[in-house]
Amino acid sequence: MQKMDCKKKKHRGKSGFTLIEMLAAITVMVLIAAALFVAIPATMNAYQQMKAVSESTVLLSTLSQSLTDELRYARDVKLQSSDNLTLASFTSSIYGLEVKPVSHEGKIEMVYTRVPPGGGAPVSTYYPLVNDAVYTNDLEAGLSDITYDGQVFYLELTVYQPLGTTSFAEEDQTLAAIELAVRTVNE
Repeated sequence: MQKMDCKKKKHRGKSGFTLIEMLAAITVMVLIAAALFVAIPATMNAYQQMKAVSESTVLLSTLSQSLTDELRYARDVKLQSSDNLTLASFTSSIYGLEVKPVSHEGKIEMVYTRVPPGGGAPVSTYYPLVNDAVYTNDLEAGLSDITYDGQVFYLELTVYQPLGTTSFAEEDQTLAAIELAVRTVNE
C-alpha cells in the first residue's frame, strides 16, 4: 500500500494542461492563422503594385530619353497633309531611314514603311526604340500622336499594365505618363 501512495504523491506535484487550456491555445493559433491567411495575399498585392509603379517609372524614363534623342536629331520632317501638324515621318540619325515612332503591340517602336520595287502593298518594318528587356513586369507603353510646329515636337508617353496581368488591375491601368516637348537641332 505504501508504494501506491508514493506514486500518487509524485503525480500531485506535476502540473499538466487541462482540456480548456488546450482548446484556448488551439483557438488562438487558428485566429493567428486566419489573420495571416488574409494579410499575406494583401501584402503581396501591395508589393506587386509598388514594384510595377517603380518599374513603370524606369521604363518611362528610358523611353522618353530614347525618343527625345531620336526627335532632337530628326531630319527631313514630314507632316500629314490633313492638318499639317501631325508627324508623318522623319529621317532618323540613328537608323538612317525615314521612320515614325509608333505604339505597336504594347511597345514603342520606329516603323519604316516602304513600297516594294514595282509597286504593291507597302511593307512596314518595326525597329525597337529600346531593348525588349526594358519592358518588365508585363508593362506596356503607349504613344500619342506627335505634333510638330516647325521647331518643337509635342507628344505624350504612357506606361500601363494591361488588364488581366495582375490581380489588382481591373482594367488597363496607367502607371506613369509624361508630356514631352522636344526641340530639334537639325532643322
